[in-house]
Amino acid sequence: MLFEKHHFMKRIYSGLLVFALFIITISESIGQYSSKKVEIANDKYYGTVEVCQGCDGVKPVAGQTYVGLSNNEIQISEGKIMGKPLHGTAKLFFKENKKPYLQASFFAGQYHQQCQEWTEDGEFVMNAHYKKGVKHGKVVNYVFGSIETEDVYDNGQVEATTYFDPESKKPISKVKTLSQNGNQKRSKVTYYGLLNTLEAERQETWQGGQLMAAYYDGSFINKNRKPTVEVVEKGQYKMNQKVGTWHKLYDNGVKATIEYDHDKVKSEKFTKDGKPFTGEVIFSVYFPKKKKNRVHAKIQVKNGVRDGKTTYIWGKNVRSIQYTNGKVETAKDFYTFMKGQTVAKEYTLKKQCDGRGRGLYVEKVQLTNKHTIVYCHYRNIILPTGAGLATPAPGKKDGFTMIDTQTKKVNKLLKSFFIQNDETRQHVYYGEMIHFVLVFDKIPTTTKTVSFVEGDEAYVIQKDGSDLYKWGCYDLKLK
Repeated sequence: MLFEKHHFMKRIYSGLLVFALFIITISESIGQYSSKKVEIANDKYYGTVEVCQGCDGVKPVAGQTYVGLSNNEIQISEGKIMGKPLHGTAKLFFKENKKPYLQASFFAGQYHQQCQEWTEDGEFVMNAHYKKGVKHGKVVNYVFGSIETEDVYDNGQVEATTYFDPESKKPISKVKTLSQNGNQKRSKVTYYGLLNTLEAERQETWQGGQLMAAYYDGSFINKNRKPTVEVVEKGQYKMNQKVGTWHKLYDNGVKATIEYDHDKVKSEKFTKDGKPFTGEVIFSVYFPKKKKNRVHAKIQVKNGVRDGKTTYIWGKNVRSIQYTNGKVETAKDFYTFMKGQTVAKEYTLKKQCDGRGRGLYVEKVQLTNKHTIVYCHYRNIILPTGAGLATPAPGKKDGFTMIDTQTKKVNKLLKSFFIQNDETRQHVYYGEMIHFVLVFDKIPTTTKTVSFVEGDEAYVIQKDGSDLYKWGCYDLKLK
């Protein structure tokens, strides 16, 4: 969690005539303190609480939450105790409908063990475990009665967070901390998609309690969920770039073994039953609603390598690229395009774009003697059903532009590599990441800040007067 989302039990009703009934019933010892059970009843709730005896020496700590009983009401305060601190159990019920309001345990005025709170409609406000005021164990966070996140704490430190879909109420992702060193964390993220379950190790950067960037770094494994559980892709990442040996499963038992050098494919071999494959390789995705597979790519292969057309399919739209003996046609080969170009300046940004980027990363910007080359990644972190990735081709409406934020000069897209254009899209599983490259005209080496946006303008003003920002990465400092 990046910040606390609920402020529970803040129900102070001024001006109400509160009829109090205090009945001290029993006294018992908890730890070094003793407690006395008190029955309370007011215009809002009734029940029993246990207040502390011998807690006069408790010194509140700034920033910590304390719960006391004052004037027959529960009082919540930060860094101080109002009234008699609660110590032991509290069981309170709404006066109107007799439904549970609060069931919790306390130690010297602080939450301790399991603490639960509800609204009058029976919706959870709080369901958390504490250890003497410190979150310890499972903490469930709610929005309008639905689970938003479920955290697991160890003495105040978050060990894992599971995120839930508000409509289906099912988990959609989980992040588990593996190690931490200052503002750097290593974690394992799991995405629970409709079609897949994906696990990846991440390197995270935090600042001021907020997650600033999260890069795939380490093991990666993606599994189909339906119709049967199968590993469809696995390998290793190094700061968002594929490295080493990767394995990918296609239809009918065809497998691909790919060697990567920082996203560059060094070799690719297709096999079936351990032998080089010749024929058509199919990549399809199973859709539960229609109970059938939808084909998204067809690859012509000869003696284990691409030879012929590689065709991308999205509905009725198709787009083909020609390969010969494993080599892509010259016009589509990024590395052939880069030959003869010298790099005058290179900016390693490793920038995870903000919410307007919706899974977009800009890793690097190169200024060559001819062009500006922008290296990007897209990670599907929004659509559990899978995404269709594409961007308009150069010269088409709403194609990518590079905007100098100081001079407002707009540079239009000249070329793109490793990404589909126009109506043909590439299927991207939930949590999967695709890298691509954008090419623009050469910009001056004195350029300081740029934005990369789909469209000629960073945002449009909607009819209601609000700003609608285009997909892109904004205000990147080239330094």
